[in-house]
Amino acid sequence: MTDEIRDAAEDYISTELAAELSGYSEAHLHRLAALGKIPGAVKTGRKLVVPRAWAEELYAEHKRSVTYSDAARAAGVSRQAIFCAVQHGVLTMSTRGRVTNESLAAYLEKRANSKK
Repeated sequence: MTDEIRDAAEDYISTELAAELSGYSEAHLHRLAALGKIPGAVKTGRKLVVPRAWAEELYAEHKRSVTYSDAARAAGVSRQAIFCAVQHGVLTMSTRGRVTNESLAAYLEKRANSKK
């Protein structure tokens, strides 16, 4: 029985570690959990733990995408221009509302070639 508990405990991580992986603040993670947006989040006393798999998936997603602000900075345009590019299908959004690195690279290359 203790092995089962140990295995279950290894499947969860603290919000502190989840915040490091996800780039979100601990407070934001608590808000997401309160809204039911973190499947499997568990409150243990005053502490909140989240599924390790959820945090690792979020970390992987953040490595594959950038925020609208970061995309705008990289392209040298406004956030509104990035928003319009997403709306017109020029840039693709990730599942979490960020711009995918792949589409941003293609966008930057296309802009560089059009300036030549």
